[in-house]
Amino acid sequence: MASFGYFLSCEEFTPGELLDQARKASDAGFTRLTISDHFHPWNDEQGNSPLVWSMTGALSQTVDLPVTTLVTCPTMRLHPAVTAQAAATSSELLAGRFALGVGTGEALNEHIFGDRWPSFDERADTLEEAVEVMRELLTGRQVSHHGPHYTVDNARLYTPPHGRLPVHVSGFGPKSAELAGRIGDGFITMGPDQDAISRFRDAGGEGKPAIGGLKVCWDNDRERAVETVHRLWPNEQLPGELAQTLPTPAHFEQASQLVTREQVSANVPCGDDIEEHVTAVRAYLDAGFDEVYIGQIGPGRHRSVKATTPAPPGPDAAQWHARPHALAANGRAPRGLCPSMVRLRGRLLALPVPLALPGGPALGIGAGAQGVTGLAVLRAGHDSLLGFPPGSAVAALSRCLGRRSRLAGFLLCHRRPFRSVDRWRTGRAGHGGPHQTPTARVPRHRYLHTREPPTDRRFPTPRHSDGALSLARNRSASNAF
Repeated sequence: MASFGYFLSCEEFTPGELLDQARKASDAGFTRLTISDHFHPWNDEQGNSPLVWSMTGALSQTVDLPVTTLVTCPTMRLHPAVTAQAAATSSELLAGRFALGVGTGEALNEHIFGDRWPSFDERADTLEEAVEVMRELLTGRQVSHHGPHYTVDNARLYTPPHGRLPVHVSGFGPKSAELAGRIGDGFITMGPDQDAISRFRDAGGEGKPAIGGLKVCWDNDRERAVETVHRLWPNEQLPGELAQTLPTPAHFEQASQLVTREQVSANVPCGDDIEEHVTAVRAYLDAGFDEVYIGQIGPGRHRSVKATTPAPPGPDAAQWHARPHALAANGRAPRGLCPSMVRLRGRLLALPVPLALPGGPALGIGAGAQGVTGLAVLRAGHDSLLGFPPGSAVAALSRCLGRRSRLAGFLLCHRRPFRSVDRWRTGRAGHGGPHQTPTARVPRHRYLHTREPPTDRRFPTPRHSDGALSLARNRSASNAF
């Protein structure tokens, strides 16, 4: 079954914003994180490039999710021995939840010492030797290596990785897919390319994970979303090997003048049409990906829409419509609803998703203004509702998508999604839940997801960030939800 993670873009966001996104991704139910490794952004509009190894250390103290670099070039800007040391330290800090994604690099990041930019074949040979050197060092043994590209003399990592450290290899064409199958523990590619996955499997990648990632722009104004993508990430629409050969952000800005808004609109999921985002994600599942990562372009803008819950097919429609109103009236959960969906104070939202997937249960997700509140599964034609807290939302959705189930609608959104959820989790007295601990407090960072300050003075006033995550937009275009 595929797992879904969140993509942290070092090119676009500051270190603090990346950590904030990681917290929100964890709370929303994403099970993994990946983070880019750049010396330069693709253009000046993106405007950031924090050091990835500092970020992995900070992430290890912020969340408990697995982290993968997407991707590091261990051949030019960093010697493979130094890359191995950095990766081993990250693995130790993350208690073994770190994976190293590697690739042949881009001139944008690797030319900074004035070295000649090699051809792909030469870079691929260099990467193969670099992976060999790193694997030897990651054992913790003393290593001496004398090869055509690298020399290592009596080197040893005294802080080896926490268990085995996977090395995944990135690629976008047939040669790199075959290289990944031969030397990698997994294959990373950004588009839902089934042919590349097949080449990877045939070259020795059978049983190894295929990893993908894509970017989306979730905004209640689609035209504004398209404009945001066109301003920040037009480089993703450039054809051929330009991404590997152009040396500076200024060159990418010049080339990106050829990219039109129509191209962006056609190729990047933009706006708040949930079906568009889910369709994009499904393409990765159909192509056979095992891990799919999505990242938000721009700050993200959301609106709260008050609506009634979509009725399921069959004679139970009237009872289904009455269920939310009964919930709001008495504050008690109908049978089958988890407590995280109870205290919504009448703010029940619904976004119908008419996806024609045959068979299986219908699905609802609580996607609030600043995050996912919970998930409910409704069996089509039955008044049977099962609830899941936010941490289970992505896993439950992936199971349903994996069975080609039918999504009937999105349910239970709330402007203050995480307050009631976390009170249930910590079991504050008077708020229900299995653990009645009067002194339990909710960690401060959970309130980054709220739009309004809580009324209880025992809780700190939240900071508001527009860079919110929305589970609903996990899509399919090149590795998403």
